[in-house]
Amino acid sequence: MKDGRYSDVRLSAVKDFYVKACPDSDNPTLMFKLMQKESLKWHPDKICALFRGASVGEAEKMVVDVIAKVVIELRSQANEKRNG
Repeated sequence: MKDGRYSDVRLSAVKDFYVKACPDSDNPTLMFKLMQKESLKWHPDKICALFRGASVGEAEKMVVDVIAKVVIELRSQANEKRNG
């Protein structure tokens, strides 16, 4: 169940979210472009910007790390598909 807790942020849940939420998930070129943008947004080095001055704990770092891993994986998969 997804109730907004950090424990809901798992690799499989994040991947399902992106695949189901992205209307272009079946188009490798468009999916790659979207995941490229997402990888810049969710890069772990940008964690301070994501939380805008709030204290960043281990839980927040874990969430960003999980999302970044999924985005990188989906970007890589889309790139492989578009390059055949």
